[in-house]
Amino acid sequence: MDIPDHSAEFDIRPFQRISILVVGQFGVEGEQEKRMTPSVDLRGARSKKWCHSRRFLIPIAVSVILAQSQGHEAQPNPEYPILAIGAAAPKFSLPGVDGKNHRLSDYASATLLAVVFECNSCPASQLYEGRIEKLYQDYRDKGVALVAINPANPNSIRLDEQSYTDVTDSLDDMKLRAEYRHMDYPYLYDGDTQAVAMKYGPASTPHIFIFDQDRKLRYQGRIDDNLQESLAKLPDARNAIDALLAGRSVPVATTRAFGCSTKWMPPP
Repeated sequence: MDIPDHSAEFDIRPFQRISILVVGQFGVEGEQEKRMTPSVDLRGARSKKWCHSRRFLIPIAVSVILAQSQGHEAQPNPEYPILAIGAAAPKFSLPGVDGKNHRLSDYASATLLAVVFECNSCPASQLYEGRIEKLYQDYRDKGVALVAINPANPNSIRLDEQSYTDVTDSLDDMKLRAEYRHMDYPYLYDGDTQAVAMKYGPASTPHIFIFDQDRKLRYQGRIDDNLQESLAKLPDARNAIDALLAGRSVPVATTRAFGCSTKWMPPP
């Protein structure tokens, strides 16, 4: 049976570890197992040698991720509640992957502002990177500014979670990730103190907040309703942006974000 090749739709690195586990379950070990797994390392040379089973392993790995994550609605942290609808946008001043410092006031001329919390290490975030880029490109000429913030502290990521990516959530590795994924939107780092994230209260990565021209929050929650882009039916973030640009009320102002829970630093 010829298995469809969907690998071009996904970044293999989040699934590299799972591919190894799946192969192990099928009884492939040792050197044979190594040949079944692609070699990708953002910090070093990138090997483009793929085995003949690539078309088989990637769809399985993707299915495992989707089965584990889909429908998992992140629970807010009671210590850092989600920003309420109607609240003013909390100020920020954060370093970006472009080497510049970005402030809320830098986007004062934008009609709308979207703030997305995402990170390097979360497989759900990785699946949304392309959609976040599309949001940025589709609305940048319509007066909408989009800024992504990484709230994850590298020291708060569990060892098993580090297997989903070849890069950490440090600012230096964010630069590597942004270059590799061709992220044109501002990608800022808040992981050292999480001071900005504490004010917004993202329950997960990704989690989007959309503010009107007065910088009052008009929508917060998920970007759409499915981790797998081809199955998404409710583009909630786009619906909110379109309504605000047309001068209408947002039809659904709050949805439950899903993905990886925000990796808050332990209390001192």
